[in-house]
Amino acid sequence: MTRFFIAVILSLTVLLSCNSDDDGGRDINCAAVLCAEGTSAIYLYLLDETSQDNLLDLGTIDPETTTVRDASDSTVEFTVRAYSNFGKFLVIPVDAEPYGSKSYTLNFENKPSFTISFDTDFEGSSECCGSYFSFDKLLVPNHMFEYTENGILPLNLSVFIK
Repeated sequence: MTRFFIAVILSLTVLLSCNSDDDGGRDINCAAVLCAEGTSAIYLYLLDETSQDNLLDLGTIDPETTTVRDASDSTVEFTVRAYSNFGKFLVIPVDAEPYGSKSYTLNFENKPSFTISFDTDFEGSSECCGSYFSFDKLLVPNHMFEYTENGILPLNLSVFIK
């Protein structure tokens, strides 16, 4: 009987000492985690369809005469940034809420206009990183385009223009 009693106590001790945390009992150091940027914007590169030259760098497209309008035909204020290795690009803010279909029409002085459309949704947060807005169903009708396929905003998009 004594052996049975000792076996029961040992079994209970082992079972009660188990940790059921999802992280396996490890302390996660969030300071050591590199989180993706959570900017709700489109980083738009406008490239020549044939040469792939940056049309903003060349001055072929002038940001001063470019307009951006959203689905409700409201003007969207954008900025121009530049990275030394990639050249100039437009930063178009995306109002991620309410979630759902988004579209932005770009009008140029000397090039045909085009529309960028996509859907947004909310992505939950992880233990260390904040919440993000996801996108999918990206379309740029009548234009070739490339984008970084990470699925969250900011959307890094290159559109090739004739």
